[in-house]
Amino acid sequence: MLIITFVNLYTVRWVLAGLGTEDYGIFNAVAGVVTASTCISSVLALSTQRFYHSQWVKENQTD
Repeated sequence: MLIITFVNLYTVRWVLAGLGTEDYGIFNAVAGVVTASTCISSVLALSTQRFYHSQWVKENQTD
């Protein structure tokens, strides 16, 4: 974890120098939206899978 932090701090300089402050802010905003949508997508996929499995168990239960 500490290594990743140092790598991120080091690469921020390059990205900031290459993009500039305004474009770097836009880059961070877009990256945040992509990250959030990825998390939401995986949560929805897991909840859908859980729902389908619970319905399948209810339908295939023998009393």
